[in-house]
Amino acid sequence: MSLEVICLLFTLKIRFPDKIWLLRGNHESFNITMQYGFYDEMTRRYNNEKLYKAFITCFCHLPTAALVEQNLFCMHGGISENLKITDVNNIPKPQEVPDYGVQAEMLWNDPEREVAGWIRSNRGTGKLFGTKPLNEFIA
Repeated sequence: MSLEVICLLFTLKIRFPDKIWLLRGNHESFNITMQYGFYDEMTRRYNNEKLYKAFITCFCHLPTAALVEQNLFCMHGGISENLKITDVNNIPKPQEVPDYGVQAEMLWNDPEREVAGWIRSNRGTGKLFGTKPLNEFIA
């Protein structure tokens, strides 16, 4: 029921534009929607590839992260070794999620308490980061 979920989120954003913020996650990309069923759901239920492409275009316009009241940094994944909070607004849009770089890392990197610094994630993409890189990022 991916379509119902995203339609509800878009409807809430339209209805409450100053109370709802939508951020891009790692599943809001062409490759991942093809792999995990959103494309299949759209074409099976509506036989309309143009509708699917319209959603992908919307996803490409969603911000990757948000800084709320200069106090709360929000994103789907995690920090990047090459990111400063001040750079978040400079991430180009619209953009499909690249295979590597800051935007990809923000969507696929994950915090891990047991990690001291940075290590490659065992899921095949992204890295795990520990408390030290996080403290350096927020300093």
